[in-house]
Amino acid sequence: MKHFSSFIIFVYTILFLSGDYPWQTICIRICIQYSMSTKTVYSIRIPVKYRRMMEEMGDVNWQDEIRQMSIKLIQDKSKKKLLKEAEELRKRMETDVESAVLIREDRNAR
Repeated sequence: MKHFSSFIIFVYTILFLSGDYPWQTICIRICIQYSMSTKTVYSIRIPVKYRRMMEEMGDVNWQDEIRQMSIKLIQDKSKKKLLKEAEELRKRMETDVESAVLIREDRNAR
């Protein structure tokens, strides 16, 4: 984060030394928005044939559709990974004692 804040301070200083008010406002907003962004860019290559088909379907917001599908795929893969790790952990935690025996011991201790 230190890199971003020094960048903003540097741009802020240069703009105020220039004394041009409208440019100061625009550039400072851009710098602040740049430093506060929570998204990143990931680009892919697709065959020209499919890109043309996408362009023909003008009523589809491809950026939003691809973003939603990507997020859903990432969430699904993440859930599967966590489930697999939980199953492996459970296998390592198995004991030789049956659960019914443990429950009976706990009830008798009351």
